[in-house]
Amino acid sequence: MKYDLHTHTMYSRCSNLKPEVLLKLAKKFNLNGIAITDHYTIKGALAVSKLNKDKDFEVIVGSEIDTPQGSILAYYINKEIKSRNILEILDEIRTQGGLAAIAHPFRLSLHKRHFFSYPLKKNKK
Repeated sequence: MKYDLHTHTMYSRCSNLKPEVLLKLAKKFNLNGIAITDHYTIKGALAVSKLNKDKDFEVIVGSEIDTPQGSILAYYINKEIKSRNILEILDEIRTQGGLAAIAHPFRLSLHKRHFFSYPLKKNKK
């Protein structure tokens, strides 16, 4: 199976793709599904999901949320993630029955905000 698990529509500042164009492109490249992970919103994902009439093509509703520690991808969510605190974000995703992933774990950049760092000390109990 071939999926693209990190896509954006025009609902993210970094993309100008209309939902219908993204869906058409994914099918043109013979993908079996896509996750729409617009920044801070699920509007694009819901739009693509509504447009998709192919039961053999999966549209995963998701979102990308930036934090001081790095960006988190939320998959299989049904409400927008409100928090910007990494631990609270993970709790919100889990509460919705979703999955979480690191968006750019190996990004090369000189900007310190682009490196992922998880606050492990806060989780030790």
